[in-house]
Amino acid sequence: MGTFTCPHCHRTTPVFLAGGVEREAMKQNIPVLGSIPLNESICADADGGRPSVVAEGQDTSAQGQIFRDIAERVLIGLEAFDDP
Repeated sequence: MGTFTCPHCHRTTPVFLAGGVEREAMKQNIPVLGSIPLNESICADADGGRPSVVAEGQDTSAQGQIFRDIAERVLIGLEAFDDP
């Protein structure tokens, strides 16, 4: 989780200290796949058994795009792992 946007005032606040995930990933020599916002609709979608990328429409959801981008990075990493 990267940020939380208040549903009342719409202010976005980092959940963790800025850059902490990136620094730790560099120490561990692993990639950062992405940052998912802490968002009530993601929780509601998951509780309803539908991923945000499906529940909100694949072509219109900014949240869905975050998940698609992460999935693409995972796929690229798996393809690199499989190369001889």
